[in-house]
Amino acid sequence: MLGIPLSGYELANAAMFIAGLAILGFVVIRFRNFAGRGQSTSYSDRSILSMLIAQQFFGHVLLVLLFTANPREIHITAGELVILLLTASAGALVTLWMSNVKRDRIIRAAAGAWVVSVCTVQGVLTLMMAYPVKPTTIDMTFLLATVLPICAFYAIFHSRLIYKNQSRLTLLGIPLVGLAFPAIQLSLVHGIQFDVTQYEMLSDVGLDARRLQCFLAISTVIAVSLTFVTGSDPRQHWRRYAVAAFLTALLSISVFQATDYSTRRSTTYFELARLTETLNAQRSELFVQAQEYQARDLTEMSSWKVPSTVFEQIQSFYENKTRVEELIASPSTADGVREFYYSNFATHNGEDSGISLAEEMDHFYQFLKSSFGLQSQISDFTKVEELLFGSRLSELSRRVLVHAKETNDLQLLVRDMSLVGGIFIFGFMVFGVFLPAQRSTVGALDELEAEKARVYKLALCAEHTTKGIVLTDWRGRVTWCNDAFSQMSGFAPHELEGVRLEDVINHPDADEDVIRSVSENLRDNRTADYEILAMRKNGQDFWLSGAVSPVFTDRRVRQFVHVIEDVTEDRAIRQRLASARAESDRLALIARHASDGMAILDTNYSVAWVNPSMEKMTGYSLAEMCDVPLNIILSGPDTNREKLDRSVRAVTSHVPVNEELLIYPKSGDPYWVDAIHTPIFESDGTYAGCVIVHRNITERKNLELELIASRDELAARVEERTQTIMNQSLELEKALASERELNRMQAEFVSMASHEFRTPLTIIDGAARRIEKRADRLAPDEIRERVGTIRATVKRMTMLVERTLDATRLSSGRIRLSPEPFSLKDLVNEVCTRQKEVATTYTIDVDIDELPTNMFGDAKLLDNVVTNIISNAVKYSGKRKYVSVKGFVEDQYATLKVRDTGIGIPKEEISKIFQRFFRASTSTGIPGTGIGLNLVKSLVEMHYGDVEIDSVEGEWTELTLKLPLKSPLDTAPGDTAPDTHRTFETNEDVA
Repeated sequence: MLGIPLSGYELANAAMFIAGLAILGFVVIRFRNFAGRGQSTSYSDRSILSMLIAQQFFGHVLLVLLFTANPREIHITAGELVILLLTASAGALVTLWMSNVKRDRIIRAAAGAWVVSVCTVQGVLTLMMAYPVKPTTIDMTFLLATVLPICAFYAIFHSRLIYKNQSRLTLLGIPLVGLAFPAIQLSLVHGIQFDVTQYEMLSDVGLDARRLQCFLAISTVIAVSLTFVTGSDPRQHWRRYAVAAFLTALLSISVFQATDYSTRRSTTYFELARLTETLNAQRSELFVQAQEYQARDLTEMSSWKVPSTVFEQIQSFYENKTRVEELIASPSTADGVREFYYSNFATHNGEDSGISLAEEMDHFYQFLKSSFGLQSQISDFTKVEELLFGSRLSELSRRVLVHAKETNDLQLLVRDMSLVGGIFIFGFMVFGVFLPAQRSTVGALDELEAEKARVYKLALCAEHTTKGIVLTDWRGRVTWCNDAFSQMSGFAPHELEGVRLEDVINHPDADEDVIRSVSENLRDNRTADYEILAMRKNGQDFWLSGAVSPVFTDRRVRQFVHVIEDVTEDRAIRQRLASARAESDRLALIARHASDGMAILDTNYSVAWVNPSMEKMTGYSLAEMCDVPLNIILSGPDTNREKLDRSVRAVTSHVPVNEELLIYPKSGDPYWVDAIHTPIFESDGTYAGCVIVHRNITERKNLELELIASRDELAARVEERTQTIMNQSLELEKALASERELNRMQAEFVSMASHEFRTPLTIIDGAARRIEKRADRLAPDEIRERVGTIRATVKRMTMLVERTLDATRLSSGRIRLSPEPFSLKDLVNEVCTRQKEVATTYTIDVDIDELPTNMFGDAKLLDNVVTNIISNAVKYSGKRKYVSVKGFVEDQYATLKVRDTGIGIPKEEISKIFQRFFRASTSTGIPGTGIGLNLVKSLVEMHYGDVEIDSVEGEWTELTLKLPLKSPLDTAPGDTAPDTHRTFETNEDVA
């Protein structure tokens, strides 16, 4: 069939099929990463993936055709081959696009159906182009029954294979996908039949099966090579160059071997053909000479000599025969030629002649030697045998020339495939090596620049971060540290270089277990976190928290990065938080198991949280009470709303409060609680709500009520029995009080008499003595002056006696008013006139024109009041001896203002000035009893008036007297007479 054994043809096809499965597995895995998982791929990777998919579309279809069809019937022109390649490439590009449409799942799901559609169309086009005639029969039933189920199965399986992240499904899918494409092509081959005649096979032009097989082998090798050059890592460019070098070497070796093989075969066949033709010519010439030699006259036989040329021709024939046998026996000669030469040929009847061409060659040679007398053994060779022998040599020559032509075709094939291989390798170099290398190199340079910028930023961050960053080598020695760690440890950076980090921060009390754990992690090249007690350069302890990570270079740990932070304050805060959390847990435990009900209310007095006891006491769950004011939930008809509202106001005013309240639970049966309200505040002092504790005191309250009832009953009995004793005791107390008052008044009177009456008596005695001693020498005017002095003194004594008696009567309740109409203006004017007569050296400025002349009251007692006021002003006026008396009407009151310019009264003593027997501290050395102003106030109030006093110590004192213009003492006819026996009792303890 072909110039190579059929077994070799099938072996090559099987090898390409296995390589195709490997390529298909690679395509499935990369396709899943690209389409199913959405992993990013470079432009070169997508280009390579599309070329591999196109090779699968083209290669599987063509390979199945080479397996199933008669190789002599297959011819595809170069243009048709380009169309098939373009169709496969377009199908691959559309497949990638459909699988990468992330927003439309329908298009992505239809990618599998598209793949089998492209495979089917590719198979139909390949069949139509491979055969020189139109199909004789198309079995549509068979095609629909076989192709459609395969297409449907693959479409579903493709979707699950690509978009389901299942490794087992992927391993199963690779052989299934590899079988789906050949299964479709096999169905097309058996469903579409062609009938090709010998003439049509000879007249058909294009690439035969051998060229198609070589083209497919080259594309398969290129596809396998493409699987090794995916990826954009510049460090893997060596793979691209290695694969390119391998392909170039493979192409060169293949071309060299094919050229050498074809050259050797061509030389062998052309020499063999020449020798065969030479033998055939020598055969004819020698046979004629042998016939002539055998036909000579016997009489001339002794004189007949064999020409020397005959011997040379026989020797040449023998040498050519030997050379032919050597060439036929060489490996370069095809088995068909060797078989034809050494096998027995058949007769015209088809029977075995029992002799081969080689034996016939030896027989003819023996015939020549026998004919020319070169051997004694007689050998015969007839004319017919000679003609058959010539025809067989001609057939051998023809067969040799056929194989020589095939060898020539092989040389043309080597030339064409070398060109195709060169084009493929050139494309591989451009699209699989140079362009990806250029893109990845540019990308690597861009990444390097970005990495430089990132490193610069990281360096800035490392220098300006508050955390310490330290680089150590694989032995733990410091190679670099930032300023933050230098400040943290107290060591300068140059002091740390080359020093083991654990020696720098070592502390004798450090936790050995932590150090051991970190060391074990570092030995295993794992990241380690730690928090350990360390020591600064100055010996100060501090806690640091660190994380150390290994840095790999060429898969070996070269450095460690330590990120260290001073957590001394954080650790203290954590300890306080832990203590607070433990305290909070204890309080929560207490709150959960406390028998008292507890609740937390917000700023609106609404429930935020309650403990189980509160839920049990009230019958309400937290969900029922949440966000509802507690006073609304638990109040009832007998709840003391005043207490409850007072508690709410107090606690919302940030004041703790404790009240006993009657509470109504959900069941409606009220109970008493001791409610403690405590406000709570945020850390900034903002009011956040309150905590309420309810303690059930129903039993205690019932006992209290029983005790109160018993107490009230007992108190009623005691009060009833002691009422008589109390009445008697009151009467006795009154008697004793009267007796004590009488004794006190007597003691006061004695004291006053001994003090106040001594001075007037002394004056009277002195005046009487002067009159007695100088009676004969005194002039009448002088005698009258002395007598006037005695009379004035006696009048003063009389006034003191009257004032004392009035005070006594007032305190005993025996003073009586005798109200009548009088002129307040005249009364004040008369008192001022009298006072001027007594105090002749004092200036009394009187302005009383606005005082009313028609008043109602006891003029005698009011005369005593006004006299007391003005005489006090004169007595305490001091050295300036000036008194102002003003009278006017204001707000239905007759007002009299008397101001002196004397010693004044201290501010703190003004409120006590109207107390009986009280005298200001500034009145020391000035005579007085301390009952005058008390009497004035009492008498004025008996007239429904008022007395006010104001003073500035050392400057002045002003006393204001107010009497109503319409006195209640003045009653109309028929009205009830006012009480004319009104009394006024002073309280000596008023301060």
